[in-house]
Amino acid sequence: MTGSILDAQIVAAQAAVRDGGTDGGVHRLVELAAVASDSRAAGVGAMFDNYFGGINSRDFARAVSVFDPAGVLDPNNSDQVGRFSHDVSTTTDGDIVIRSIDTNPSRAAALIVVVTFTSTQAAGYGPAGSTNETCTHRRVQYTLTQTAAGEYRILRGTATHQAC
Repeated sequence: MTGSILDAQIVAAQAAVRDGGTDGGVHRLVELAAVASDSRAAGVGAMFDNYFGGINSRDFARAVSVFDPAGVLDPNNSDQVGRFSHDVSTTTDGDIVIRSIDTNPSRAAALIVVVTFTSTQAAGYGPAGSTNETCTHRRVQYTLTQTAAGEYRILRGTATHQAC
């Protein structure tokens, strides 16, 4: 990839998070400014836009479509999808920021992506140990895999949280 093409991709990724976070007229939920110079940012950001956009719009099929079937949630398993859909059924996520994108040293072709966001949810749907929390600041370290077509998928995540 030539420098000018990479430069154009970086400029496009930066434009996607500027002025209301639009990319070709499509609203982006995920802020990429901290990782805009990373050539993987646009693809990772698009995957997280699908994930968080699916949760916020209650389109749970869209949200689970970004999971790697070999990971924590198999999008082809109706029981797992049903449990996920129930667990996030009252959730709205915002202030979503990709903080870093790194290569996973212990798994070839995988990435480690740190994302912070704020979730609001009904009492009883908060994080484990704090289920009555209705506003939660979260920091998740996701492990992402990549399909043969080059699309990113969530394999698993490790989270920390605190009340808003």
